[in-house]
Amino acid sequence: MEEIEIRSWLTLDAIKEEATIIETLGDLQTGHCMAVFCFSEDDFAEDSDNF
Repeated sequence: MEEIEIRSWLTLDAIKEEATIIETLGDLQTGHCMAVFCFSEDDFAEDSDNF
């Protein structure tokens, strides 16, 4: 399981398409970042600078 920090809706949408989300913490609607805990076949952590 991975923890990914999300700062935009586009990133969240991309992760939803590629990973199984287990839990989310935070709220993007209030302007804060969100942490997503998920299982994925791809390694998003390598590309996290692009999000």
